[in-house]
Amino acid sequence: RYPPAPAYGDDREALCLESQGASGAASWEHKGLLYVSAPVTQAGRQVGRIVVGASMRPLLGRVGMYIAVSGLTAGIALLLAYVGVLRIRRDMDKTELELQRLVYVDPVSNLFNRRAANNRIEALQLVASNQGFVLALLDLDDFKMVNDTLGHLVGDELLLQLGQRLSAGLGSDATVYRYGGDEFLLIVPNAPASAKSEWGIRILELFAEQLIVGPHQLTVRGSIGLAHSPEDATDIPSLLRAADTAMYKAKHGGKHAYAVFNSNMDLALRRRLRLLAELRGAIDHDELSLEYQPIVSLANGDVVGVEALVRWHHPELGTIGPVEFIPAAEESGLIIDIGQWVLDAACRQLCQWRELNLRDVYVAVNVSAKQLGRGLSDQVLWALKASGLPARALQVEITEYSIVEALDTNVAELAALRASGVKVAIDDFGTGLSSLGYLKRLPIDKLKIDRTFVKDLPGGEDDAAIATMIISLAQHLGLSVVAEGIETQQQCDWLRNAGCEFGQGYLFSRPVSPQKIERMLRGVPRLNC
Repeated sequence: RYPPAPAYGDDREALCLESQGASGAASWEHKGLLYVSAPVTQAGRQVGRIVVGASMRPLLGRVGMYIAVSGLTAGIALLLAYVGVLRIRRDMDKTELELQRLVYVDPVSNLFNRRAANNRIEALQLVASNQGFVLALLDLDDFKMVNDTLGHLVGDELLLQLGQRLSAGLGSDATVYRYGGDEFLLIVPNAPASAKSEWGIRILELFAEQLIVGPHQLTVRGSIGLAHSPEDATDIPSLLRAADTAMYKAKHGGKHAYAVFNSNMDLALRRRLRLLAELRGAIDHDELSLEYQPIVSLANGDVVGVEALVRWHHPELGTIGPVEFIPAAEESGLIIDIGQWVLDAACRQLCQWRELNLRDVYVAVNVSAKQLGRGLSDQVLWALKASGLPARALQVEITEYSIVEALDTNVAELAALRASGVKVAIDDFGTGLSSLGYLKRLPIDKLKIDRTFVKDLPGGEDDAAIATMIISLAQHLGLSVVAEGIETQQQCDWLRNAGCEFGQGYLFSRPVSPQKIERMLRGVPRLNC
């Protein structure tokens, strides 16, 4: 089926043979065929040649098919790789968008976050406006208690619902940001400084209704500080500091209120920062002292105990009361050292009075939540051992809020104190949660009615009802009751008739020096009641 091989002696053959040598093998291509020629020899003599011809078309077809299959496979692979790259790129774009969103959005409340708020403030300050804008810093009151008692999931849901309520209630007039923790920031653009109070009222009104989180109906409260740019500050740090200063003013004024920043607050802030910086020196330089306020039996006026109250005698600022510097001590953590100093000094002072054979009274010392969390029983036992005072002569007083922050741990700590003989009292009772659910668990001996429920007695019907309830509750639980802040004879008479056993206040004595207490305890110390 192949064309016949060209005759020997063909010019092409001749050339090939000539190039290979007459007696050698040769190959050539002719009319699409490949020829191979080799000599045939016999007895060392060439007798002829063998010529073989083959077509290249099958080989070329197989090579072409191989190339086509390889190209198709490579194309499919490239297509699949391209689709995969597109999918990966789409996922990357989606992830980048989510990351960009998280940079400016708080994942718990779905509100814009601190970074977005700072950018917004910066942008507003660059805009020329005759009115400026109002900044409101909102801090939730006692939010930590929600997390500690109901759990962080409930706390997160509360933040989500509150953020939604604020955003819906204020509408497009203001933007709400979660600034961190339990703080919200509200920015009201194009608002005059005179509108600060108006916005404080509007925000507080949104707290009127309870929030329902699962099975819990929660009453949420907040303290609000309001500042204005550019009236109060022209840069972000100063503006935020102004709002924060006003917020602390509202919180220290009784919480769940708003305060508008003014220049006097700035002076107060500077004083607070100075006290915070110099508080350590008050301990090291022996600038602290104790005054004592008598605790009296309402039945006969006998002095049964004294409450130790710390004072700071600043070399330049004069005497500073605990209401001013104790919050700074709490903030800095120095309350641990100050609390230990007060325990030591009070125990030593009572031992000195006992050595003088004065009337046998006890001394009451206020302790903080931080002391309780750092091993209050060890601090108390150290003070008792160092002074030689018997445990029964010491009473520690702690607020409701301080106890419920870590209830199980604090119950164990207070139980250890009572087991040693130290008395335990709940101070400012009625201003905290006042829950029977935890009250029955507490190893305590006494309740102290807060002065806010005493000041309007006997005329205030609500206060009278609350005071009567506390006294009745204490009696049923086998606890003693002390009423604080008694200033009039009418208050004293009403409390005595209601069953209150003990009291303290200006009617009997203001806090006085140890020397005046010593004179008071000589003989038969009895104060009018």
